[in-house]
Amino acid sequence: MYWLFRHVIVGPLLRLLFRIKVVGLENVPRTGGVILASNHQAVIDSFIIPLIVNRQVTFIAKSEYFTGKGVIGRLKKSFFSIGALPIDRSDRLAGKNAIELMKKIVAEGGTIGIHPEGTRAPDQHVYRGKNGVFDVAWATKAPIIPIALLGTREANPPGKRWPRFFTRITVIIGEPFDVRSRVGGVPVPTLFAKSYQVSQLMRVIARLADWEYVDIDAQKVKNSRST
Repeated sequence: MYWLFRHVIVGPLLRLLFRIKVVGLENVPRTGGVILASNHQAVIDSFIIPLIVNRQVTFIAKSEYFTGKGVIGRLKKSFFSIGALPIDRSDRLAGKNAIELMKKIVAEGGTIGIHPEGTRAPDQHVYRGKNGVFDVAWATKAPIIPIALLGTREANPPGKRWPRFFTRITVIIGEPFDVRSRVGGVPVPTLFAKSYQVSQLMRVIARLADWEYVDIDAQKVKNSRST
């Protein structure tokens, strides 16, 4: 039922409404645990990625997406209930719990989607990533597939209740990024090694998007602009 709903009903409809173009789909392994890591520009990002790969993709989503009211709230809940698991971000252990859950899914041969920036970027730049994506990849020996999403902010502008249909969305999928080979197989990577490799991953995503990489936490930039 999940596959039918996603690929036969929702997929073709969204491809039409958002004129989705995909480049590099062959870089996504057909079997085995895998991590799909992309930049984050809009809420719709987590809808688009599961629709373009022929695998069940699980995202960890904030619990607010499952409790919204009204038409918009019900739509978000229906979308995120397919291939997404809620995490209560007010829980101080939420980050750790999310990492452990993602490790389990990937170790069992599943596919997870993750936005390493941790929040939607405030503009068309790629910002510093969190180390969680490294921890999952290191523990599971799974490859990270870098993905650049272009046009999702225009299709789903921040603060707008409804998306802008017939706006071009381009998804560029890069070659697998293996953190273990890059760190050299050391038993326990240092914090510096983790941060460095995650920054390299984000630079790869930035190159795919042909955008500038900014080595600053995106949330800090958003907070500074709101004051």
